[in-house]
Amino acid sequence: MLSDAWLIAASALLDDKGKPRSEAILFLDALRQYRKPFAVLTNQSVFSRDALCARYNDAGFHLKPSSFYTSIMAAIDYAHSQKPDAKTAGYIGSHAMRDLLRSAGYAVDMNKADWVFAGTDRNAQYNDYCYALRLIMGGAQLIAADLAPADHIDDTVLIGTGAVVRMLEEASGMKAINAGFPSEIFVSRALKYLGTDAEDTVFIGTDPAGEIAAASKAGVRTAWITGLNEDADVFESEVRPTYLFESFTGLLR
Repeated sequence: MLSDAWLIAASALLDDKGKPRSEAILFLDALRQYRKPFAVLTNQSVFSRDALCARYNDAGFHLKPSSFYTSIMAAIDYAHSQKPDAKTAGYIGSHAMRDLLRSAGYAVDMNKADWVFAGTDRNAQYNDYCYALRLIMGGAQLIAADLAPADHIDDTVLIGTGAVVRMLEEASGMKAINAGFPSEIFVSRALKYLGTDAEDTVFIGTDPAGEIAAASKAGVRTAWITGLNEDADVFESEVRPTYLFESFTGLLR
């Protein structure tokens, strides 16, 4: 195989209808067979790793919750690496985000905080955004799980984390740190989670401007699966991946 360790974008495992890609299942099975460490990376901050694992296993994969590394995990790991003693936080996000913050030793404080973590919260209200703004104006650093302006669920378009983050940036005059794609922070923290070095790892993705660019910035070799993203043009992209494959089948050879 091309590498001793692998980082794989979750977007490469399922098609646009949420169905598993059979060759992706075979590829992950091969990684387990040859005892190659891997992690599946996703910007989805609304789901816990248990929920993600259940979803993918229902689709035919054979994963463990520890197989997933999420952008909110990257945000928490990055915040700890920058200010290990700064352990108060506010957040806009799901119960999964709250539980991760608490397990990492962060105390949620509604009056003053070191960090404000922003992820997907489909039940957030105006007061929640104002609460986050007050914390930022009081000195908290805003850190985002992703900057996608919209979420697409089936045929429905929902407001994404990125739109909320930009609103808070405009209101506060402060710039957020992005810990999800297309930031190299996500890939760099995932390497530490996996316990591997950049030179020993290959990243698999389908989005050149987001996923592949983030991995390249982090110094990781990249494999662009071109056949999984009809909107991406290999020849027009400014990103130059290390490897090009039409599908996971090429990685199995």
